[in-house]
Amino acid sequence: MKKKLFAAFLTLVGVLACAFGLAACGGDGDDESDKGTSYSIQAPEESDAYTVSGLPESARAGETVTFRVTLTHPADSVLHYVEVDGGDMDDEKLAPVADGSYSFVMPEDYVSVSVSADYYPDNDESLFLFWNRADENADNIEIWQPAYEGDGYSNTFDDSVLTASVDNGNYSYELHNYSDEVFSLNQDVIPDDALSVIPEKPSGGSLTTGFDICIDRSKIKAGTAKIVLIVENISQYGHISTLACTVTVTEPEPLEKVTIWQETIVFDVSEIMAWVEEERLQIDFYFLDTDWTDQIYAREAYGFDYDASKIENGKLTFTLPYTAKHKYSVTPRFRMSSKPDEVLEIEYVKGDFADYTGGAFSFRSGGGRAEFKVTRA
Repeated sequence: MKKKLFAAFLTLVGVLACAFGLAACGGDGDDESDKGTSYSIQAPEESDAYTVSGLPESARAGETVTFRVTLTHPADSVLHYVEVDGGDMDDEKLAPVADGSYSFVMPEDYVSVSVSADYYPDNDESLFLFWNRADENADNIEIWQPAYEGDGYSNTFDDSVLTASVDNGNYSYELHNYSDEVFSLNQDVIPDDALSVIPEKPSGGSLTTGFDICIDRSKIKAGTAKIVLIVENISQYGHISTLACTVTVTEPEPLEKVTIWQETIVFDVSEIMAWVEEERLQIDFYFLDTDWTDQIYAREAYGFDYDASKIENGKLTFTLPYTAKHKYSVTPRFRMSSKPDEVLEIEYVKGDFADYTGGAFSFRSGGGRAEFKVTRA
């Protein structure tokens, strides 16, 4: 009897052990094989421009894979794209989420992740190009500000120009069949639409000896920005020069606001009218503020054209925006390629609140008037 009870007890223990064993081993469907097949993930190539973190070596189909791409030198680099290839993803570009990470859903296939980024450190030369740093301040420019009411920006060759020259001493080819590109790595400071490239072609020839990079100073903001110039010499396969330069943009000193009066200027031209119209002469009257400095918000000079349609009783009348208490010279000028033998003379006649000494006039208050007579010498 005892043997039968002992056998029954062993049988019960065996049943319980089997039940617990099935539960512990996932006998209800949690077997590892039920999670799906794991597929490999090929990581991007190593680069000095970026690092990749958090990317696993493999993942199961349907899992979300999340990783991060970090630029090694973010201020001097450009991250062009991050893409995944494999399964139903054919070089699919990934967009970063709010925290800067990237993610994709693993397909039922192995995949490869690739990153395209470029690092542009400052340099002095590259293959067949070099920066021409004749002006040590070429890398420092000021934001343009209007100098007077109604002033407009003119993108001239001043301190807003970087110059790169072709080094023909080391390479025998001529730079005539090429492509060029210029861009900024900080669009908030110097946007791309503020940049333009003008090739230097001496004497109007076909040979390009350099490049001028013009920066529209009316479109920039204070800060620093990396400017990159890339030139490919198509005549020589693989000859690509890349120059990079950090430009510092500063705010200009604010101009001093001055009082501007509106004054009336009258020219008696009765003695020269017939001569001017018969000879079809082009004349203007040029006013120069002899006390002007580039620290004030005022115009330095004005020019008024001789206009027969505005002459009344032999007199031309103009309104001059006059900087208070400054002295101005006035000169009648011929606007033509060859000046006639005759010259014009000007004589001060009278004025209200006006003074004229030493060839210059001034006003004591606004609303004044000065009259001059114009004759042939």
